[in-house]
Amino acid sequence: MQHLIEQIEALDNHQFKELLDQIKRLKRKRIKAIAAEAQRKIAELGNDIDLSFASKGKKRKVKVNKPPKYQNPANSDEQWSGYGRQPDWFKTYLKRGGKKEDLLI
Repeated sequence: MQHLIEQIEALDNHQFKELLDQIKRLKRKRIKAIAAEAQRKIAELGNDIDLSFASKGKKRKVKVNKPPKYQNPANSDEQWSGYGRQPDWFKTYLKRGGKKEDLLI
């Protein structure tokens, strides 16, 4: 193992990057092989379970709109759900001594 580490340390930057890329490809290949073997074994047992271990791309987070919880007393069109960054009107109201409970819808 030490001999292998010494060889890796002797690589230039381009060779090192190529090695990392190849390792990533081998890792994906190994994961797919393991997942395929697991599916084969489950199929032998008679289950219809689909094991999709192999990555199929990045999963996106689904943005769920939350109903408004707070409302600007000066402009009823400005509302805030209470999640995420506080709107400027909300911060200004609190700085002037107001309470967030006063803004509840």
